[in-house]
Amino acid sequence: MSRGPLVVFAWAAWITVLTAVLVIWRPDDEIQWLPFAAMSAAIWVLGLAFWMVRRARSEVRLIPDLSPGSAVLALGLATMLGAPSLGIWVALLGGGIALFGVAVLARELLTERRLNR
Repeated sequence: MSRGPLVVFAWAAWITVLTAVLVIWRPDDEIQWLPFAAMSAAIWVLGLAFWMVRRARSEVRLIPDLSPGSAVLALGLATMLGAPSLGIWVALLGGGIALFGVAVLARELLTERRLNR
């Protein structure tokens, strides 16, 4: 199995554990834990779909499964989403981080295109 679906499965397992803890603490309050249970199930299905697509594909991939650019982009976007509670400087910092992530992804894409020629 490639590492792409493994990351999704790890995230699904983490959300499942958090949902189980919430159910243990508040078993009678479905409005609290039901959205997390639904999200957990959806992430498990998404991971299974990724795994099946990767398994069906037999082509050689030139881009690594885990890209530092995508992680940096996600970190930048998450920082920008938290900015309204902390101030404009956090939004600018998150924008810079996201821009750096986009630059790394663009470099990876150009490298892949150059190697495919």
